[in-house]
Amino acid sequence: MLLRRIAKSGKAAAQRLGLDIARYPFSLPGHRRDLILRAIGVDLVVDVGANIGQYGQQLRRFGYQGSIISLEPLSEPFAALQAAAARDGNWRAINRAAGESNEEITVNVAGNSISSSILPMLDRHATVAPKSRFERTETAVMERLDTLLGDELRRFRRPFLKIDTQGFERPVLAGAENVMSHIAGIEMEMSLVPLYQGQMLFREALSLMDEKGFWLAGLATGFWDDRTGEMLQVDGIFLAAEYRDGLRVPV
Repeated sequence: MLLRRIAKSGKAAAQRLGLDIARYPFSLPGHRRDLILRAIGVDLVVDVGANIGQYGQQLRRFGYQGSIISLEPLSEPFAALQAAAARDGNWRAINRAAGESNEEITVNVAGNSISSSILPMLDRHATVAPKSRFERTETAVMERLDTLLGDELRRFRRPFLKIDTQGFERPVLAGAENVMSHIAGIEMEMSLVPLYQGQMLFREALSLMDEKGFWLAGLATGFWDDRTGEMLQVDGIFLAAEYRDGLRVPV
């Protein structure tokens, strides 16, 4: 009882300082993701839109030890990604974009790098995050996942696909159609409001994943408007239908 009172008063004091105290590590999205990856036995993560490798590094920090393949089309972040992967014996970096066709494309490069996209950015995004405005373009190569990595994906028992492509999620999924039945789970960024021209929004993403046989197993907050508190993007984790009846507890 005494410990509970101390914890409660400590949390209140932290909140007065503008801080929040939550249960560690379960309060962290990376920890909850790691539990899911272990529960379904993921042995390969394909990281589409890897930027400089932040996602792969987070996977490692939270305990994932399986294989990682990261795709990044832009030259500058790819150099940093490649360096990070080179320090890891089970991580490979590929200088490619993923989409529904094999072709040369033009990518809009954002000032903050992470908001770069094949799609045009809308004013709402640029207003909320001015550093995300596009500054230039760069030519890159795009390939379908099922031709680029199809054979490799089939060599693993339970591949997991992460898509962070700033509104370009639907074409990425279309280009993985021939290997979709072999994918155990998908983590995907979803926008609640239009941020890029032509992107699909949250409800459409849920419907599309349901059509493909995947159910929503987890959500994490992503990008919000600091001025109003409105949530603009979330990250969803979807699992194949075979796991709908429950996941095994990791040991």
